[in-house]
Amino acid sequence: MKVYVVIFATLLFVGCSSPKQEAAVKPADENAAVQFLSDLSKAQNDFHLRTRRYALTTDELIDAHFLKAEPSPDKTGYDFTMRPAPDAESYVIIAKPLQAAATAHSFFMDQTGVIHAEVGKEATASSPKLS
Repeated sequence: MKVYVVIFATLLFVGCSSPKQEAAVKPADENAAVQFLSDLSKAQNDFHLRTRRYALTTDELIDAHFLKAEPSPDKTGYDFTMRPAPDAESYVIIAKPLQAAATAHSFFMDQTGVIHAEVGKEATASSPKLS
């Protein structure tokens, strides 16, 4: 009887301690990334018209009701980073795909609203413009 209890306990322990499976990373949805960059550009322009400066965070744009929500990396497959200038007179947004892929674009946008794209490396102001 003791042998069965030990075997049962061992199987139970092994079954409960299996390695956790990591959630799959969503492939880059370039259309969603470009749409968010366009929405962000409009929100920043509207915010600038009201306050005479650009927002320092996306939360500031959301609180001012110029932006609905920050994009979820789970839905877009992109990580967005906004880097405002210390004087809030300019900003840069970098959008990088969460999953490295040979064909996935990274994007760059600043206060001009022009979106630049690169494949295989981080986009910059000197990257080709998105047409």
